[in-house]
Amino acid sequence: MTAPTPERRFKNPAVFVCDIQEKFRPTIHEFDKVILTTRKLLLAATSLSIPIFVTTQNRARLGDTVAELKPLLASAGPLVKADLDKTRFSMWLPALAAHPFFSSSSPLLPATPQQQQESPPPDPPPQRQKPKHPRKSS
Repeated sequence: MTAPTPERRFKNPAVFVCDIQEKFRPTIHEFDKVILTTRKLLLAATSLSIPIFVTTQNRARLGDTVAELKPLLASAGPLVKADLDKTRFSMWLPALAAHPFFSSSSPLLPATPQQQQESPPPDPPPQRQKPKHPRKSS
């Protein structure tokens, strides 16, 4: 009898490698540990067939993704779904948002107007009331 196939806890996992560039090495605390952790994450993503999305911040001025990660990204091959350059702070770029991986059913995306109509809006948070303190008489 064969063992059942394990089911992923997350249905559509993805790995995002954001702006890990050489110019940031002197300014990011323990940058070598960031690279080490990212290497582990990329190895896990590759062995688990999890899609990888990479961005760089202003590649022309700040350089490409650090050399230590390049071999792992190359070996991930088609799992690297995007390697985009950007000039904004957010990693959520139009080209990334338009990628088929991020369908309307993805929990990473805000609800569409149709989805908003189908579910009632959440209740507003309760109003805070000032505590009533008895006045001291003199």
